[in-house]
Amino acid sequence: MAMPESLQMEYEIPETVETLEGFIDMEPGAYKMVIDEMGLAMDEDDLGMCVEYFRDTEHRNPTITEIRMIDTYWSDHCRHTTFNTVIDSVTFEDPLLEKAYMDYLAVRKDLGRNKPVTLMDIATIAVKHLKRLGRLDKLDESEEINACTIKIDVEVDG
Repeated sequence: MAMPESLQMEYEIPETVETLEGFIDMEPGAYKMVIDEMGLAMDEDDLGMCVEYFRDTEHRNPTITEIRMIDTYWSDHCRHTTFNTVIDSVTFEDPLLEKAYMDYLAVRKDLGRNKPVTLMDIATIAVKHLKRLGRLDKLDESEEINACTIKIDVEVDG
């Protein structure tokens, strides 16, 4: 291997994203083959849950990006890379989702966040905001500031 001239990664940005045709019609017996073909980390039960969700809730076949993202989230060893990916362009079809994102950006500004927007920041901003407001006294923080744990006693019936 030769020394690279640059560490700058060059790649094409896809203009279209593949839809996994027939995904929502897939029978459980095919799950293992799909997992193996796609090199997924999830197991057959996880894939079955995805099939049910897209069939019964979304009423459409997912894109390959959606399945890969779900698979990555299930794969804990990838969470650092995935959750720290910088989000530099966002568009919305749903005004409610756009409002939620704008609310997130407002909270970031209020907290004085100058780090890039990432999934980790989106996932943890609410507890940081609640802590600042003094409304979250049971937050368990660690050196590895990438997740939030809240320790509370919960009563469960049954």
